Amino acid sequence: MNIYDLFMAPFENSGLKEMRMQLISKASGNCLELGVGSGANLLYYDVYKVSHLIASDLDETEKIESKIREKLDLLLEKVPDGNVKVMQLNVENLPFEDNTFDTVVSTLIFCSVPDVLKGLSEIKRVLKPSGTFIFIEHVLSKSPIKAPVMNFLTPAWKTIANGCHLNRDFESALNQSGYSIKEHHFVISDVFYGGIASPS
Repeated sequence: MNIYDLFMAPFENSGLKEMRMQLISKASGNCLELGVGSGANLLYYDVYKVSHLIASDLDETEKIESKIREKLDLLLEKVPDGNVKVMQLNVENLPFEDNTFDTVVSTLIFCSVPDVLKGLSEIKRVLKPSGTFIFIEHVLSKSPIKAPVMNFLTPAWKTIANGCHLNRDFESALNQSGYSIKEHHFVISDVFYGGIASPS
């Protein structure tokens, strides 16, 4: 287990893992996962629903593959050859034509995306009109006790955590971008926010 997985383990065991299982299993058709990280979502795709999957991150392809090798191999055992691909991608500039994907998955990436609205616009562009956006993000708590602490810590946290903001309001960004939120859930109080949206 790498350092990131060790850091995330308490959150995964407190509801985040269950949220992943519920949401990722709903991905279908031609799928794109943005910010695959250590591959936490790969175990939860329903291979009978997914025809193709691109797993991507900001790192070079070889580095992504090395981080997710074990989970990728488990996935590849269940799907036909050639239907899973690893790519280096930036959500703010996706190299795909409009209306390409049935499902786009992003988990825990928008805390560090410089331009959240541009990233959401790109996802919307590459999704088919009938497509599904599956998301999980950590967000600014609505608690009058937690929110000031998260705002206070964010400047220092960004410096040590590769630009990660503790205080992003992802729900408002989704609404501002014109998505229709079909379902949403909070876990670990109201710090992790996940759900399903459509592009219109």
